[in-house]
Amino acid sequence: MMGAMTRDNVIGWETDIMKYFKPFVVALALGFAASPAMAQETQDTEAAEAPAQESAADRAAAWRAERAARMAEGLKTLPGIWAGDYFCTGSGQHGLTLQVDALGDKPEGADAYAVTATLWFYPLMSNPASPKGAFRMAGTMDSAGGLDLKPTEWIEQPSNYGAANIDGVFDYADDEIRGLPAGAGAEATGCKAMHLTRLATAG
Repeated sequence: MMGAMTRDNVIGWETDIMKYFKPFVVALALGFAASPAMAQETQDTEAAEAPAQESAADRAAAWRAERAARMAEGLKTLPGIWAGDYFCTGSGQHGLTLQVDALGDKPEGADAYAVTATLWFYPLMSNPASPKGAFRMAGTMDSAGGLDLKPTEWIEQPSNYGAANIDGVFDYADDEIRGLPAGAGAEATGCKAMHLTRLATAG
């Protein structure tokens, strides 16, 4: 049988109960105290990350702007004398020289420079029977270096021979022009694989 409840027994139980629950009470109190600090820490972290993200976006935009500026300056070096060859499946390999005049002004907001040039074609040792001639050209060069030139007038025209367009690209980094003669006549004779390197700069 249980003994009679005494004041000492009650005090003992209260003490035991407090010992048991004290760690939980302390932990709960610390949790409430830490919550504002944790929230502030989260806000501080987010605030620190925002400038970093903005900085990365700014760096990317600056890199793109710098690259566009370099390309724009590079494209201005197109004028000069270029020489090389092109190949046609119907008539073989031909020599080609292109003299590009000073670039025209690029209107504000426009995507292309005005380009004028003189083209000479002539025989090579590999194909001595090919004709020779020359004609003037005019067209455009876009902001990526794409060239679209069309003949405007003959300077020297061989018999039964038509002038061709130039569909190509100016690679200022490698200082070369690649592309192909274009147009009905060039397509009919299978002309392709034009490649020109610089002989002289304009000046």
